[in-house]
Amino acid sequence: MHDESVRYRLDQRRATALLQLTGVVPDGRFIDPAEPLADPVAQLNDQALLDETSGRPVPVLDNAMRIVAAPARVLTVRINVPGIDEWDLAHVAAGSSGGPYVMVTTAGDVLDILVMSSEYEVAALLDGLLDLTTLPTRPVTPDAVLSFAAWVGMLAVVDVHRRAGLKAELDRRPATDGPFDAADMRAELEAGLAGSDTRWAITAFTPLSPVDLRAARPTGSAITQAMIDAALVEADGQRWVLTELGNNLAELFGSVIKWGGVTLTFTGSKPDVRMGELSVLRSTFRLGLGFWNGEGGTFEVALVEPDSETAVEMLRRMLLLPNPEPAPRPDRSRCPRCSAAVDEGQQFCRACGESLQGVIVPPAECPSCGTKVDSAQDSYCSECGGPLTPAASEWSET
Repeated sequence: MHDESVRYRLDQRRATALLQLTGVVPDGRFIDPAEPLADPVAQLNDQALLDETSGRPVPVLDNAMRIVAAPARVLTVRINVPGIDEWDLAHVAAGSSGGPYVMVTTAGDVLDILVMSSEYEVAALLDGLLDLTTLPTRPVTPDAVLSFAAWVGMLAVVDVHRRAGLKAELDRRPATDGPFDAADMRAELEAGLAGSDTRWAITAFTPLSPVDLRAARPTGSAITQAMIDAALVEADGQRWVLTELGNNLAELFGSVIKWGGVTLTFTGSKPDVRMGELSVLRSTFRLGLGFWNGEGGTFEVALVEPDSETAVEMLRRMLLLPNPEPAPRPDRSRCPRCSAAVDEGQQFCRACGESLQGVIVPPAECPSCGTKVDSAQDSYCSECGGPLTPAASEWSET
């Protein structure tokens, strides 16, 4: 494995030629399949791309193209600076067993790949993209666990206070963070989702949300109850005010100068499986990392304020999360009703009479090479490695 990062810039024809030489068909995630070239080597007249002896792509590039063509893991990084309506997007692809890691960007028909040998290099790259260590940190808030509704509520409250502050400024009077109610938060939530100005917290976070905020927006009453449960608000008559914890979080949410979202996805299965989701809140003197867990109505975030070096280490460890276990395949050599053993070509179960139409019984011989196999126990041929059942074939394609 190489010790230093290597960068390649490839136009469409060169990328097609390299994939043709590696023998890998791209899955369309980063590179679309293309018509094969008559002479792929002729497209690669750069000595840095081909091995002089074998005439194949140099090992580093060969491995990188295989990863880009069909990655097993993809780290997606999204970044926004409030007030700038441009989103930076980066993808880092990897194989099923970790490094090397390949950062993939495209500009027109040019594929730009940066090959990194270890997760330490990737963590350093994320550090530069997200400004984790370029600014000092001053942790304020203790670790907190918030539901998705409570998190959205904090964003809405920040926008409620921001709107009140702007009005106070226009009225030439001091701004105060006064009480609010569910209607105030609901109004800011709707305005933020409909708007495009990322100086507003709801608008800035929406493209980074781990779930589709527009489709799964919580109600005003759900937001209020979630904030009560998280001890973020307390009653002030018929309205609400922030607690000390709520005020600390509102200060962090309201002073963000760079929003970030980091998602680690296992792409070696169908459908993709999200392995890790992280929100980054970077203010001038504070750094918040929100680690998301669960799904649907149980989605929640663990918010921490680490020092910069710890934050980089947390991102590095995120890259080392183990791949998810594949779902068990159904036993297609047994009756789906009573689990009795069935033979190839059998139409009905001898034990219970269940129709076996559509039930695929594994063959006694490998369909690829004819070797005798115990297909009730094996999914692949021990002689040629070919799949013994359609289920195994489907799995082998992922």
